Amino acid sequence: MSKGSLDKHLFGGDNITPLSWNLRHKIISGVASALYYLHNHYNKRVVHRDVKASNIMLDAEFNAKLGDFGLARALDNEKTSYTEAGGVPGTMGYMAPEYLFTGKATEQSDVYAFGAVLFEVVCGHRPGTQIGMYPLLVDWVWALHREGQLLEAVDSRLGEEYVADEAQSFLLLGLACSHPIASERPKTQEIVQMLSGSMPVPHVPSFKPPYAFSPVPMLEEDIIPATTTGTTFFTAADGESESYAKTSLSQNGVTRMGSCWWFMTYMPNGSLDKHLFGNANNMKLSWNLRRKIICGVASTLHYLHNEYLKRVVHCDVKAFLLEVVSGHTRGTQTGMYPLLVDWVWALYREGQLLEAVDNRLGQDIVVEEVQRFLLLGLACSHPTASERPKTQEIV
Repeated sequence: MSKGSLDKHLFGGDNITPLSWNLRHKIISGVASALYYLHNHYNKRVVHRDVKASNIMLDAEFNAKLGDFGLARALDNEKTSYTEAGGVPGTMGYMAPEYLFTGKATEQSDVYAFGAVLFEVVCGHRPGTQIGMYPLLVDWVWALHREGQLLEAVDSRLGEEYVADEAQSFLLLGLACSHPIASERPKTQEIVQMLSGSMPVPHVPSFKPPYAFSPVPMLEEDIIPATTTGTTFFTAADGESESYAKTSLSQNGVTRMGSCWWFMTYMPNGSLDKHLFGNANNMKLSWNLRRKIICGVASTLHYLHNEYLKRVVHCDVKAFLLEVVSGHTRGTQTGMYPLLVDWVWALYREGQLLEAVDNRLGQDIVVEEVQRFLLLGLACSHPTASERPKTQEIV
C-alpha cells in the first residue's frame, strides 16, 4: 500500500500535504464499504474491533483498505456479539461505551469506531483531542451541532476547498454513528447509502444522549426492601418514596435497572451539588437557572415513571428541590431543627416560608414562584406516600 496509513496523512506533520476533500470523501466511502462487506457479505459476519486511522491503508490511488485483523473475530450465524474473556482489547477513543463496559463486540461497536474515524477525516483531529472545554472530539462536534455551527468542525487546512453539504452530512453521520445507545446507530448498509447520497442522514438530537448502563442485572429475588437501603435522610418511613427518597422496586411491573445507572456524557458545568455547596469561587446560580434545573429534573423523573419502555424508579434522587431553593444541604441543622425539611415546615407553619430562600439570591427572585416551589417541596416530602404528588402533576 504505497501511500501508507491514513493516520500518516492526517497527523503526519507539516511535511505532509493535506488530503483534499475529494480524497477524504473517497477514503471514508471505502472504509464504509469494507465494513459493510465484513458485516454482511463475508462467509461469516466479522467484527473488526479496532477500526482506526492507523489501521486504514491507502494504495497508490488513495483507495482505502481496512487492515490489521489481529483483533477481528468471526461471529457464528446465531450470534450477534463476541465477548473477550481476558479484558477488552481495542483503542480508547474508538471503543463504544457498551463495548467498554460489557466487553461485547458487535457490528454496532464497529460502527461507533467508524464514526470516530469519520470525525478524524473531516475534522483533522484525533478522537481524544481536547478542544476548549470539551475533552473529546465527539463532544466538541456535538456542541457545534447544538449551536448550529457544525461546519466549524471541518479541518481548517481545507480552507474553503470542500463541499459544504457533504461535510454537513458527514458530520451528522459521524454523530449518528457515535450515538451512545448502540441500537440507535445506523447499519453499515445504511451508512454506505448515506455516503452516496441515496439515503438521508438520520435525525441527530441537539444534545448528546446519555449512555445508561446497568452493571448488575437484577432479578426479582435480588430486590432489596427500601427500609434497608435508604441513604440517611432519604428513607421514607413507610418504605415508598420516589418523590422523597429511596424506594423498593418490586410491584406493578417496575423493573430494577441494577444498583445504579452510569451516564456516559460530558457535562461541562459539573454537578448541581458543586454549584450549590462548592467554594465561594463557584458561579452563583440565578433564580432562573435554579428554576430551569428543577424543571429539568422533574421532566426526567416524569419520563422514567411514565414514558420509558418500563416504569423505572431512580433509587437515589436526593431531596433536591428544597436544596436548590434554600441553598442548604438536606442534613443542615438550623436552630432546633435537625433537618432542612423540618425547618422549612416550621417556617411554613409560622407564615414565614420565604425565609427559607437562599440569601445569596437577595431580591433576585420571583416571589410567587419561590413560594410555589417551596410548597411543592413540602408536598413531595409528605410522610404519607399516597399524599405526595405524581411526577406528571409536579411537572
